[in-house]
Amino acid sequence: MAVSGAPNIYRNELKNAGKGNRSHTYSFTVPTVLKDNTTRLIWARVSGSTYDLKDSGKPLTCSPAAWLSAETGDELQVAVLGNPFSEQLAVEIRGAEGQPLLLLLTDASGRFIS
Repeated sequence: MAVSGAPNIYRNELKNAGKGNRSHTYSFTVPTVLKDNTTRLIWARVSGSTYDLKDSGKPLTCSPAAWLSAETGDELQVAVLGNPFSEQLAVEIRGAEGQPLLLLLTDASGRFIS
């Protein structure tokens, strides 16, 4: 699988060291299919050549998303109303009439809010 990215991220430490045009860093989005906790080696190659960059062959292991949401069918709908960053939160739940519900809230660090 090939993923491309232009080395266009500016690095101040390269400027201070007087190296090149200072834009030698690149980033790319890891394809979802590779986010499966499997370790793979990745190489960086100069586009249009067979030259691999120095120290290429680095291990890459990507986990699936930490928080996976449950699939919602046509019946169950949950919506957060208003500004979720205030001290009050309004939640609208549809499609669960007559069924018990448990609503658990977490903060940005994943800790449960009581």
